[in-house]
Amino acid sequence: MTATVDELRRIFGSFDGDTTNLPPFDEIYPGQLAPVLRRNENGGLKLEHMKWGFPGPQAAGSRAITNIRNLASPFWRNALQQPARRCIVPVTKFCEWTGEVGRKQKVWFGLTDVHESPCSPSRGCGGRARAGRSWRS
Repeated sequence: MTATVDELRRIFGSFDGDTTNLPPFDEIYPGQLAPVLRRNENGGLKLEHMKWGFPGPQAAGSRAITNIRNLASPFWRNALQQPARRCIVPVTKFCEWTGEVGRKQKVWFGLTDVHESPCSPSRGCGGRARAGRSWRS
């Protein structure tokens, strides 16, 4: 996510939070911090940094989950039904891995074919993990 604070304001409107030195995030992986926008107590937006990865179920070894594939699963019901747990994840591009195990390569997607695509919103659910807040897209 390489958008500037000014670009985020242009797209999402005004927001609170420490926005003086938002560094570029060339690649963000599960377990790393990244900027997200959440509703504050007054209903406005606040820029926060959250860790990517929703705490997984104990049956799965509590491994962090990074994508929702089944919205009907009871696991997601609480997070999806509570607006306070939703967030906007600004992205400029994202990748999917393709190929065989051991030979996988990144395929990048953005709004344009140029290296730096404009910022666009994605969505996420936030939760409170033991070591701080986390989100998944």
